[in-house]
Amino acid sequence: MAGRVTDLQRTAQLWASKIPAELTELKSRTEPAKELKGYLNMIVIAAALLGALIGGLTARKRGGNRLDIAQYAAGYAMAFIVVGLIATVIIDRVLSV
Repeated sequence: MAGRVTDLQRTAQLWASKIPAELTELKSRTEPAKELKGYLNMIVIAAALLGALIGGLTARKRGGNRLDIAQYAAGYAMAFIVVGLIATVIIDRVLSV
């Protein structure tokens, strides 16, 4: 009986051979999402810069002085940061497997 493989041992070997393949498949599906998650913080920074630019241009178009331009730039930047954070959370939830 020492040289024979029982059904239980065959089943255990079969399960052991399938688990790494399933984990590799899961890893390959989530790998692009993990790579993209590093760039999600960039959305907030880009939104802040875009908001500041739009705010500054809006204030200048309306004939504001330097302090008006700075205030509009800060206000628009904060508003765009909130929108960027919401977009980041939504994208993160969609990409998480």
